[in-house]
Amino acid sequence: MDEYNNNNLISEDQTEGETESINLPEQKRKVYTDQGDPEVDSMYRKWKEGDLDIQPDFQRGFVWDIVKASRLIESILLDIPLPIIYLSQEKDGKEYVIDGQQRLTSFFSFIDGRLPDPILPHGKDFKLNSLNVISELNNKSFKDLPKELQKKIKYSKIRTITFRKESEQDLKFEVFERLNTGSVSLNDQELRNCIYRGPYNDLLWELSEDTTFKYLLGIKKPEKRMRDVELVLRFAAFYHASYINYKPPIKKFLNNEMEKYRNISSKDADELRSVFKKTVTLIKSILGENAFKRYYTKDQKPKTLGWEKTKFNASLYDILMDSFARRDKNLTMRNLDSIREAFIDLMTSDQLFISSIELSTSSTQAVNYRFKKWESTLDTIFSITEKEPRSFSTKVKDELYRSNPYCAICNQRIREVDDAAVDHINQYWAGGATIPENARLTHRYCNNARSRNDVIHPSFKVPRLSTRISLANKNRIIEIDGERLHCPTSVSILKNTANCMIKKGKILKRDCPILISSNGEWCLINTTPFHPNGVKFTPGNNELVDGFYIEKNFSTADCIKKSKELLAYCGITTDRYNLDE
Repeated sequence: MDEYNNNNLISEDQTEGETESINLPEQKRKVYTDQGDPEVDSMYRKWKEGDLDIQPDFQRGFVWDIVKASRLIESILLDIPLPIIYLSQEKDGKEYVIDGQQRLTSFFSFIDGRLPDPILPHGKDFKLNSLNVISELNNKSFKDLPKELQKKIKYSKIRTITFRKESEQDLKFEVFERLNTGSVSLNDQELRNCIYRGPYNDLLWELSEDTTFKYLLGIKKPEKRMRDVELVLRFAAFYHASYINYKPPIKKFLNNEMEKYRNISSKDADELRSVFKKTVTLIKSILGENAFKRYYTKDQKPKTLGWEKTKFNASLYDILMDSFARRDKNLTMRNLDSIREAFIDLMTSDQLFISSIELSTSSTQAVNYRFKKWESTLDTIFSITEKEPRSFSTKVKDELYRSNPYCAICNQRIREVDDAAVDHINQYWAGGATIPENARLTHRYCNNARSRNDVIHPSFKVPRLSTRISLANKNRIIEIDGERLHCPTSVSILKNTANCMIKKGKILKRDCPILISSNGEWCLINTTPFHPNGVKFTPGNNELVDGFYIEKNFSTADCIKKSKELLAYCGITTDRYNLDE
């Protein structure tokens, strides 16, 4: 995977996206600031002495080119007013640049004669370039300038605003966001790493470099905007506080974590380091490169059936990381197949769970539901480890798929093995054993739509459909599960089959419209006599029982064909019944 895919994979709106109030009490709604107009030389000396950090860890490094840096020097020589530089005073007594890193780096680099360069360790010569007003200074370094111009640069004043350390941290964070005016605004984690500096911040950086963690995220190098570091913080915040104590917005939840563990003890750091490494190892074993991504069945996203290729889902990340941080490694390894199947099943069959990872994902309700649901699912898997297993192994599924990759319910080809489910022929809840002889391969969607009443006991013959046609009176009789249905017309074969399926609960209103053609466009049965595009069914008696309607504009051969397709749709497959003329 491309090492820069993380710019799409870990998008900012998937890790934050909250705008709720930070809810500070009135007595804490105060920001303490100092304003000043220090000379460039004064700030240069403070930087040299280590009291001013112009490139703290949260910054992206020097990104200006020599032309932009040169024109800044030209601006100061022309007495053009420059934007305010914002600084933050921290508890260690140092000042850190919040906004103005590129400008200060340009000034100090010009005085030193070396411009930072990502390729050259010691930078490159800084000579003015592309000046279009004082063009005679092009190709000159600081030491080449006349003394009066050197003094003009060194003693020029810059307006600064410094946020003092007494300011409330949450409010300080809020203000920094609003004052963040660079061409590429700093995100929350970049700001966090300025405000909450210390051993904990260093630990987050260290864990973000874990090889397995980077593999799960699909990156090879550190994420440029520190979202990988923020993901480590998300894991730690839920691990320490647990989802039970989570309150939105997520931004404040993470800020509180940084503040509480800012000076983390060696013991706590070792514990977090150990559990983090165990967790990412387990998740790699379960999901590999598909960790933290959605899976879609054909009915959810027909055009993107299968795993998301790049899009990262922070909600899935949270529950997976938190759950396996708290689970026994050996027990988890014994249940890898069941865990993987259950995880995909939740994403494809549980609508409340799906909503909790897609809609208002940072709300308390959504967070609580997805954590509880996933924990309950794991509890069920682990509790039956020593009993009759509920899920078939991946080995069984792979063997079924290789031998016959067609759905036993709809008879359509299953496009990929992860879109397949191994279904109990005699359902598990009815006593069906989890053995290969009781297994059949289906689409996940078809299996999820299967009624709990559809029990196929080993000694029970699946309903046989047969037609007997008397040439004397054209009387046709269909027998379905022992019920004899007279069909004086070809259309009545289809209508009687449909009514029989409705009475047996095989067709439900929530399933309508029933689309059973190979291309998925033909509407056979609906709750209104209209196709999905609004076109009315063929005029005539289209009514079925229980308020359903059927399209009946078919020849005899078509009616028989559609009857077979409808029975297959309802779980009676073509290899289990015969239809003879």
